[in-house]
Amino acid sequence: MDTELTSPAETLPPTALQIAAGQYAARRNIVFQRVKLSPLMRIMLWSLRIYVVVMLAVVVIQLSRLIRP
Repeated sequence: MDTELTSPAETLPPTALQIAAGQYAARRNIVFQRVKLSPLMRIMLWSLRIYVVVMLAVVVIQLSRLIRP
């Protein structure tokens, strides 16, 4: 009695394998297009980036003050 483990790919007919491979390749090639942002949205996103950088600087300053009394 041969109890060899087989993968699901080995049990499928060749055409099903080709379809599955094609679907996998199509999913991997999805490219998201850039969305044209309004000027207000750009300002909001840049202000959020600046806010994050400022908050990181505040954390670094506070940690340096904590380490050096």
